[in-house]
Formats: sequence, structure tokens, C-alpha cells
Amino acid sequence: MSTEDACQQRKLFLQFSIPPSRLEKQSPYDGTVTQEQLNMRRKVEILKYKNNNSGGSSGSQKQNFARLARGNYNIDKISCTADAIRPVSSRNSNIPGPEVFLYEDPNVPLYNYIHNTNIGAIGNTENDTEWSIYINTNIPAAANTHMNFATLVIRDAIAQASLLYKLEVPVSFYISGSSLYTDTSGSLINISEISPYIVAKYNGNEVRTVKGTLTNNSLSLRLHPTTDLYTSNGLNVYNFAATIFTGYITYSDLLLFTAPGNVYTLDYYFISTNKLDILTNDVTYVNSTQTTVINNIYFGLIINETSDATRLVETNCVVENTSIIDYNSTRIFKIEDSLDNSFTNSLTATLITYIVSVNTGTNSYGTGNKYYINGVLNGAIELTVGNNYKFDLSDSSNETHSLKLSTTPDGTHAGGTEYTQNVTYNGTAGTAGAYLYISVDSSVTLPLYYYCINHSGMGSDVA
Repeated sequence: MSTEDACQQRKLFLQFSIPPSRLEKQSPYDGTVTQEQLNMRRKVEILKYKNNNSGGSSGSQKQNFARLARGNYNIDKISCTADAIRPVSSRNSNIPGPEVFLYEDPNVPLYNYIHNTNIGAIGNTENDTEWSIYINTNIPAAANTHMNFATLVIRDAIAQASLLYKLEVPVSFYISGSSLYTDTSGSLINISEISPYIVAKYNGNEVRTVKGTLTNNSLSLRLHPTTDLYTSNGLNVYNFAATIFTGYITYSDLLLFTAPGNVYTLDYYFISTNKLDILTNDVTYVNSTQTTVINNIYFGLIINETSDATRLVETNCVVENTSIIDYNSTRIFKIEDSLDNSFTNSLTATLITYIVSVNTGTNSYGTGNKYYINGVLNGAIELTVGNNYKFDLSDSSNETHSLKLSTTPDGTHAGGTEYTQNVTYNGTAGTAGAYLYISVDSSVTLPLYYYCINHSGMGSDVA
């Protein structure tokens, strides 16, 4: 390694350095013992090992020998098991100051020492972290484009010279197009053979590339222009876009040399095959050409997304292979090594899903069509700050009963307004994939009430 490489690595390492712990003074009086108890314990300990007694009953060496020589001196000592706690006057031990009675309490420590201290008596707790990972979020990439999404830092406590790493990275597909003529309606865009790669770089140089596997590696999208049409050259044109959370990329057996201080940047890129299908739905282009359409289409991946509202967002298009949509998995970044050390990071708040359906029933508003939450008539729902909630409206009974939220019971039917803060809608109630999504943070007004936009008396409070 050149000096320049070493300096560059040092700079990178210092960016992620863990500062040493500061000296924190620790009082021995932590609430479990008092100063008087500690002083008593120390005095007794000193006197236990003091050889000469200054009490009146002790004699000189010559006097003690004379007693032994007379033969009537009882050398057997009879001790009481409670001698340790028998109070003894401090005057017997020639301790200056006011008289106190000394006793030994073994439950009181000699001193509340701080363990693992260095020569300066500063706590010296060793950090046993072997490596650290720092991730970047919401990282998009087009095909064949390297994008950095994480940095791996090897620490001093590393146990092996090399390790195999495995990563699980949440991923979404993103596809868009602009300025397309409406004669493209019905066209199928097929993205297949999506192959993701991870690239480990040391000082900007590629040292390891590993191919990953996707939970789903294809996308079929049908163009369906219905909203936000505008005119260009006297013809109707539109833009389309879709974001689909599809699961995870798994990268396995990423071998890296793990000398202390090594810093690796982790990039990802992918390749794919894009095709346009106008035959399946018998689409005839009048103003468009296949080349123009395919050249106006962008397809990319987004990893480590932090917004859970984008599990499925469709504008002027429809996902045909709906099995690739992951509505339930929590977006969690995970990395582990071959020694079972691991790190996980939940990128989004807890997602709680409620299944909404409509059936006849009776509530405080009367008898008729009512909302059922997870099968319970006007089921009570409590929203908690920090969580995300999805009201699944895909059951066919929700058709014509679009669920909304309001700060007023029965919403617009009782003079209230629709609540839209942090609320996202997808699809049409009663069709597959339809839902209402709300991310509850401190900006959300609680309590909220769910109601039907078309019919009064169907809902209840959300809280």
C-alpha cells in the first residue's frame, strides 16, 4: 500500500471514528452505603491487621514470656462467632477523637472501586465492536450506474483477517415516462432479467463484486393514461410513473479482508432487459413509434427507502404482475458476517394493517351498511404516534364506499372535512391493491374518525 493510500484510508476511518469515553467521576456514595458506613468499614479493616494493641491489658514481650513460663497462662483463645459485629470502643484501639464503637459489617464494601481502570484511575472499558456499518437511505440508480449505499468500517477488535458478509437490502422498482401520446394506451412494458450487483471498493478501487438475487426480478406494466393529460402539437400527451416495493436484494458470500482500520464503500448497480409489447392488447400506434416510447422510459431501483407509503404508487399505468408487490414485509436493512455478528436497521415505522369490508349492521347511527374492521362491526382503532397504518380497501364490498378520515365523527356528513395530513390513497375502493395509508407522527391531529365519503353513519372513531 502506498503512503497516499494509507493516508486516504486514515481519513476515511477518522470520519467514522468512535471517540474514547470521557473521565466521569464516580462517587462512592451511590445510595447503597453512607459515608459513615464506609469510614467504619475502613477503620475496622485497618485494626484487624494491626499487630500491637495499645489497650491497658496488653504487656511487653518480656511480660508475655513470663506468663507463659509460669505455666498457668491459658493460651487457648475462645472466640465468639459474633466477634466481628461486637462493638468495641475506639479508645481500646488508641484512635484519637471522640469515642465511637467499632464493628465490622461485611456487607459494606471497603470502597466502591471502578473496575478496569488505567494508571490514571480512569475507567477503561474496551470496545468489542468488530465492525460498523453506515447506510445511506433512498438511493436510486439507473441501469449500469454505480451508487453508494453503505460504508463498512473494520474496528480494532476484529477477530479474523477476513470475513464473508451477507446483506439483505430492501428494494423498490421505479419506472416512469414523459410526453407520451395517448395512442400508447394499452402498451405493455416488460422489464426482465433484472440482475443486481454489489461492489466493494477500497480507496475507490473495486476489490470485490458479487451478484445478488432479487425476490422478484421482472416487471410488467400496462400504460393507462387517465389523469393530468395535456396538449402538445395539438395532441393529447401524458406522463406516467410507478413505484413498487418488491422485497429484498440478497447479496451472499462477499469476501473482504478485515484488517483493523480498513474502510470499504459499498456500491450497487444492476442490468436489465427492457421490451415494449403492443401486440398483446392489439395496440396500434398512430402518432407514436416503438423507438420513441422505449427511449422515453426510465427504469431504476430504489434501495433503503424510508417512506412506507410507496409500496405501490401508480399514475397513468397499472402493474400487471401484481404478485411482485410486497404489502407486508417490514423494510429492514440487515448485514451479518460468517462469525454470526450482525446489524439490522428498521428503515420505517411499524406497519399495522386493517382489513376493511362493508356489510349490514347496527350502530349509534342506525341500521344499514356499516364498515367492518378485521371482521368486527365498527371495530375500534387506536392510532399511535410513530406507527404507520394501512386500511386495506381491496374487498369488493368497499365498491362505492370509499373510506376517508376526519377529525369530526361522520366526517363531511356532520359538517367536518376530510383529513389529508400524511394520508396517501392507492387505487379505487373495492379493487385489488386499494388502500388508505397514514403515517402517524406529531403533526397528525388525534383523534380521527373513519367515514364513507358517499354515505352517512357507516363509520366510527379511530382515536
